[in-house]
Amino acid sequence: MKKEIITENGVKLEKETRYHENGNISSECYYLNNKFHRENKPTIIWYYENGNVEEEHYYLNNKRHRENKPAIIWYHE
Repeated sequence: MKKEIITENGVKLEKETRYHENGNISSECYYLNNKFHRENKPTIIWYYENGNVEEEHYYLNNKRHRENKPAIIWYHE
């Protein structure tokens, strides 16, 4: 697992990245004050072992949220 601080739109977020055994990313999560948060981009992203996106979850202030679009998207491998 890798943790880092990133800045998006002037906001400092904690980004947590986890990896599959093959080295590909398995998930990415973004936090603000230990709560799920990211504006206009997915907050939680799950990946298949081959690197393709499996799921995207949108949160704002720890609440599932996305304006006029689904807050959760599932993809087929």
